[in-house]
Amino acid sequence: MSRRLAGLAGVPAVAVLVWLLLAGGVAMQSYLGAWLALAALPLGALSVLMGLEAAGAADRPIASALRRILPLMIPAVLAAPVLERSAWPDLPGAWFARDAFLVRQALVLLAWGLLVLLFARAPRTRGRRIAGGLGLLVHVALVTLAATDWIASLHPGLLPADLGLVLLSAQSGAAASLAILLLPAAVRNRDAGRLAVLLTVLLAVWAFLHFTQFLIVWSADLPREADWYLARSGGLGAGAPWLLPASLGVAVPLLAWRPSVTLAPCAVGLLALHVVEMFWLVTPSLRGRFSITWLDLAALLAMAGVAAALLAVRPGRLAVRHAAP
Repeated sequence: MSRRLAGLAGVPAVAVLVWLLLAGGVAMQSYLGAWLALAALPLGALSVLMGLEAAGAADRPIASALRRILPLMIPAVLAAPVLERSAWPDLPGAWFARDAFLVRQALVLLAWGLLVLLFARAPRTRGRRIAGGLGLLVHVALVTLAATDWIASLHPGLLPADLGLVLLSAQSGAAASLAILLLPAAVRNRDAGRLAVLLTVLLAVWAFLHFTQFLIVWSADLPREADWYLARSGGLGAGAPWLLPASLGVAVPLLAWRPSVTLAPCAVGLLALHVVEMFWLVTPSLRGRFSITWLDLAALLAMAGVAAALLAVRPGRLAVRHAAP
């Protein structure tokens, strides 16, 4: 019954998304943030899965849960706001011309689709470790390119050095958190220690990238980049960017205390944090400050409804028989 209700939730969710997309203007700002949150799940699952493939750990239950998230790439591609550029400013130069933007996004989405098809099934050949490493390198380049178009172009003249890596780390953390929640409780409790280490590593990398970027802007006194952070301060001043990495100091002790108890709540909190971060990355460039509006919530709930419907239709079967090494 719960799966049927989740599947039915996709109908009004799609209707809301179509309305937001057609409305344009202010609604398009909310749509863009919600779409980034939806796309973060399959893209993050892809990056973590390819990393596991390269490490030879693609037979773990967490890899099966990540593969279950990959079909979300279908609505992410179909809902991509590449044809509606009302949210983006008109930028000079051939690189940001409308036709160049459309072609570039089509090629990026096509490349991601091919990677999803390649890694959607469990590995059966020895060459998958090499494929995982090479695929991860290609994926990093694609996310870096997309971060320039999706985020940096909203703030003309801004091109943070590690913006693509920040986006990639946030996507990976969100996908890993969702995959942990999708695992059966018995598997999650049995592998709680390893899963807590995975989540901690992803969180540490994400916090480090945020910290280094903020440190570069502060130490070099870069006014344009400083404005980018101040627009995201939410009225808390220049220290607000530290609130994101500060989550590391809260989550790590909880994960290290009793992973079997704290893993699921931490995964829920980190998933919510990374989803909000998608809005934090884009909406202040369009509104001048960071805030969550009712349109943001409507768009986010609609995207969540689409994701829940697809996950319910494709529930997958996660093996419980994996023996711990």
